[in-house]
Amino acid sequence: MPSTLSQKHEDSRIGNQGPNCKLRRSMLQPLLTSLQTQVLKNVRAVLIAVDADPSNILKTTVFLQSMGDFAAFNQVYAEFFGETKPARSCVEVAKLPLGALVEIE
Repeated sequence: MPSTLSQKHEDSRIGNQGPNCKLRRSMLQPLLTSLQTQVLKNVRAVLIAVDADPSNILKTTVFLQSMGDFAAFNQVYAEFFGETKPARSCVEVAKLPLGALVEIE
């Protein structure tokens, strides 16, 4: 399961996912679509580990280093969640840990 600085409350776990790839233990090359896809793969791995799927997510907060990346991210996000999209907030931030371009809470 991808590492995360998550908090557990009763049966829920709340935390963030960035594009850190468990297999390489390093940040992926800054190819935006690859990074965005990796973040969502990390989300899926966390869900599988707790016997859940994307339809169990109620809300996400997306942190983008540049709001100019929103359209590309929105396409990857829509493909990942399909018909059952959670509520979402998306904000531009000056900097993310490890130089990431995107992070999802």
